[in-house]
Amino acid sequence: VVGWLWPVGHPEVAPQTGCSIGGGGGGGSSSSHTMDLSKFGIEVRSAEGRGRCLIARRRFQPGDVVLTCPAFVSCVRQAYASKCCARCLRQRPLEICKGCGLFGFCSPECRQAGAEDHAAECGALPKLASLLRAAGGEVWHDGDALHNALLLARVLRAKPRPDDPIAKLASPLAGRPLVLRTFLVQPRLAIPVAIARAVLAAAEHWPALLATPARARPPRDRQEWPPEPPPGSREPQVEVLVGVLLQQQVNACCIFDPEVRETMGAPPGEGVFPEGALTNHSCSPNCQFMYRLGATPLQYVLCVAEVATGEELTVSYGDVTRPVWERRPRIESSHWFRCSCARCEREVKRQGLLDPSSLSRVADVRGRVLRSALSAAASHGGDPCTALEVAGAAFAPAADDRRVAAAFREFQEAKAAASKAGEVGVQSDYLRAACRTLRSLESVMHPDDSALLAELRSRANLLKAEEEEQAEEVAFNWQEGRAMVASLAVDDWVRRVTILGDDLFVGTASSGVRRYRVGEQSARQRYEVGGDPMQAVVADHPAGSDPETSVTSLSFDGRWLAAGLAGGRLHIWAAEGGEPVLEEAPADPGFNCFVLFVDGHLFAAGGKSIRRWTLSKDTGKFERDASTKLSSRVHSISQSSAGGLLVGLGDGTLEVRCQELKLVQDFNVHNGPVSVVAAYDRGFVTGAASGQLVRWNLRGGDEGLEEVWRKSHSGRIVGAAFGGGDTLISGALDGTVRAWDFATGESKFNIPGHKAWLGSICTQANGGLLVTDGRDNAVYMYDFRGSNIGAEEEE
Repeated sequence: VVGWLWPVGHPEVAPQTGCSIGGGGGGGSSSSHTMDLSKFGIEVRSAEGRGRCLIARRRFQPGDVVLTCPAFVSCVRQAYASKCCARCLRQRPLEICKGCGLFGFCSPECRQAGAEDHAAECGALPKLASLLRAAGGEVWHDGDALHNALLLARVLRAKPRPDDPIAKLASPLAGRPLVLRTFLVQPRLAIPVAIARAVLAAAEHWPALLATPARARPPRDRQEWPPEPPPGSREPQVEVLVGVLLQQQVNACCIFDPEVRETMGAPPGEGVFPEGALTNHSCSPNCQFMYRLGATPLQYVLCVAEVATGEELTVSYGDVTRPVWERRPRIESSHWFRCSCARCEREVKRQGLLDPSSLSRVADVRGRVLRSALSAAASHGGDPCTALEVAGAAFAPAADDRRVAAAFREFQEAKAAASKAGEVGVQSDYLRAACRTLRSLESVMHPDDSALLAELRSRANLLKAEEEEQAEEVAFNWQEGRAMVASLAVDDWVRRVTILGDDLFVGTASSGVRRYRVGEQSARQRYEVGGDPMQAVVADHPAGSDPETSVTSLSFDGRWLAAGLAGGRLHIWAAEGGEPVLEEAPADPGFNCFVLFVDGHLFAAGGKSIRRWTLSKDTGKFERDASTKLSSRVHSISQSSAGGLLVGLGDGTLEVRCQELKLVQDFNVHNGPVSVVAAYDRGFVTGAASGQLVRWNLRGGDEGLEEVWRKSHSGRIVGAAFGGGDTLISGALDGTVRAWDFATGESKFNIPGHKAWLGSICTQANGGLLVTDGRDNAVYMYDFRGSNIGAEEEE
């Protein structure tokens, strides 16, 4: 039981509690359950980020009963089994069953109503209770594991249809088998895994525990729920049972007897109420649960505040009297979501978190790690890596414990590697480093504070598992050439696109750069450029010229946005506010400017020169601090796998330079301009103005390059990027976008229909999204992330 909230002015209302494995329960199960809420003046809607919710279709006043729903399943808690009826949950004199010796009934009516469930469970109860006790005190939890196991068995024996309300209730890992399998060996699921295994073992001893009576069995051709797990599971039955237990964890409610709430002190039972479970959480709820006990417990949703038409009905899943940094972790631990209600969002502002009255509750004397982690997690959606970055900056200088200092150093090194490479595998290393750092911090923190860090570590494990599952889906869809396609119309000629996370930047011919959120049609921000759109400069596409304002290169590092123009001009903006930071005239006027951010430096190449700008810590401005001349005109620039620069020149040379712009190596890779270069860990891929596309491996030392394969387009290569599933994507001025097997160079699929002036292509770091431009002033997005790509896919 997490805590109580008593509605003011309604002392007869039973308290609402957050429920978790180890909460309370009720008595009995219902095999027929339908959902019709229109008669209550409410409706079910889907809300982004909140799932299904209940919306008022009329005004409600405090004290109004909004909804009444019977329990689909309920069970008495073992701690009250000798006092409360196993069917109606009332505290009455009982006749204890002589078979199991655990549960009793208060009347012949209740015994008859509960006969079917008890007959299926009676012979299994001693064995089941013994197995759960043997699993340890954390699992047994004063007998709470037993009623959780019986609720599980009753749901499975009922065999609801997939479209029944009980089967459609939210479950934190539904449809995510890889994440579920990852968590089966994590401490967070140790209790439900132990309960599931105990139920399966007891069912071997007493098969009726999980068997549906013959007269109640559904037709053989009826689809059943829960569904069978997909292939690849080592313990398919455990996976199914744990999935149902997780559904119970986030949907079941503790049932309190209003007649004896003063003397009992804790709820006597727990049940699942499918309609009431649609009521979402808020830390400022407008409704409250109450109960009426009987042959089937009833749940009432009672208004405790005025509810307007169209307003969502909410209850609290926990103790709303606690501070936000306690409420959020507890809700996330018990219900697998991060509360973002208006009250939490208001209280997690930095000024609220650092308020002296709040800090007085912090157990850590110095408070550095806890306060920093709280502020960062609140400001960045609970991202554990961002929280650690801020915490490390505050705590590391004062870290007396060598383990903590070493953990922060390792984390910073992993972060640096991830930011340089941007590859999925390196990002996974970053998350693993975050987990190790959090474990080290937990070992030296006060227990109250270490609980918050444990939640961050749990979140990091979940992110890592989700990332691995997403990578599998992306690789499969790339292999099959399957993607959902969406377009973004722009009222100007699109020249360049770049993407980082869900931020999409579109460079145009005459109206600067626009920033979009993936999935949105309207620009969130616009960045103006200098120059005259009526002034033409020489271009490398068939038209032969571009406006000098045409964006020919974009680079975004998460904070700063840089654009290079066809006339050679350079722009830098603060990405969030859009304020201009730098506008630089071209070093070689009339030539395209190519820009690239690497480790806080901005490199701009144009004509026969490269220049470097660095953000000054003293002035807060970008200051030019290095430059060099080249032997031939620049046609492309990219980051090397070692963090330096790859520069493609007009004479077919590829130069490797360090960040100080000194030449490290050069290679003759083509007979004409090197228009594209993309690095990987053992070499790079180059594209030429002639249409040639070549993969090269570095031999090592001064031995030069080894050509792995060579392919071609019929026009100048304008882009190359890495997709999922070992795929390389290339685009050319002939209007073709082609996918190649990176290892062999074999063609996987083509994307037809682009106009001849295809400008650029790019992918997200994990290869989940491919973005192209140049098709009728539009940007096209190919989403390879979905697991159920269907009718709208383009192959």
